Amino acid sequence: MYLFNLDIKDFFKSISKKQINEFFNFLGVPKSISKIFAKITTVKDHLVEGFNTSPTLANFVFRKIDITLNKIASKNSLIYTRYADDLTFSGNKPINIISEVEKILNASNFTINQDKIRYFKRGGPMYVTGLTVCDDKLSRVTKKYKNRIRMTLFNLNKKIENASNEEDLEFIKLEIGSLKGKINFINGIERFRANKYICELNKIEDNLETKEKEIFKQIYI
Repeated sequence: MYLFNLDIKDFFKSISKKQINEFFNFLGVPKSISKIFAKITTVKDHLVEGFNTSPTLANFVFRKIDITLNKIASKNSLIYTRYADDLTFSGNKPINIISEVEKILNASNFTINQDKIRYFKRGGPMYVTGLTVCDDKLSRVTKKYKNRIRMTLFNLNKKIENASNEEDLEFIKLEIGSLKGKINFINGIERFRANKYICELNKIEDNLETKEKEIFKQIYI
């Protein structure tokens, strides 16, 4: 078994409000309504991580690229899979298609994160979409991925403590939304671990609610 894994740099930021508008037009939504939908689902003219709508909209925009990459995989007797910005090609022979994949992504304004290109082969640990995959063991979320979750939880408490205005709170809410998605991902693999994170996140949301009330009183009362 061989794996080739790569990450798209700034995945959500690479998808513009114009592309979202065109997607809604494609669905048959009136142009005036499409513009409104595109406006409320983007920030600074692009998708953002943390909005519940971003993953679904990104998948629709990326669908043509998925089809093209899947054809390349089939041509080379490989299997193509994608989870958000994480692309993986797997097969029973060495994989050498990076230049072809990069050309397709660049043509659609996507860029490969050169620091996250990884090759794996049978006999060593394999990492796919944040999971450690072994032939004779169950899949597990990587230690690095879980460490990032713990660090984010810790930092959120600090950010809430230091928040001084409504804008600070909005950014914290975006980060919480993104974190929930990552914890849900872990929940499908390691439920016991995810439950611990959910309990911590619930406490953070309680702290955020208290902070919101404090800032509201300072501004409006």
